[in-house]
Amino acid sequence: DDFSGVGNCREVVHDKRAIFKKYVVAQNRDPYEQLEAVSDDYPGLKFRKCLMKLRVHIRVACEKIIRHKAFDFFILFVIISNSIVLATEDPTASERADYVVILDDVFLV
Repeated sequence: DDFSGVGNCREVVHDKRAIFKKYVVAQNRDPYEQLEAVSDDYPGLKFRKCLMKLRVHIRVACEKIIRHKAFDFFILFVIISNSIVLATEDPTASERADYVVILDDVFLV
């Protein structure tokens, strides 16, 4: 029962954890920092970076909208309103009411 290598195993595990933490921290960069780090040998890098920057701006704006508290209330309002409109519609009627047709188009978009 020789446990002389146990200390060495702990050092290896500690080193792997340090490498993992370094890797994880490197991945938590701002989207703009990630964009600046992009480089390659293909032509049109400046144009592609411009397109990627536009994409990052759109993504950041969408994330801000989605994370806002009012967005949750708006989505709940739309769901409840759509449920009320569907509940008021008569499925046995041969023609649909004008307001139902208009609101169906609004909720579809």
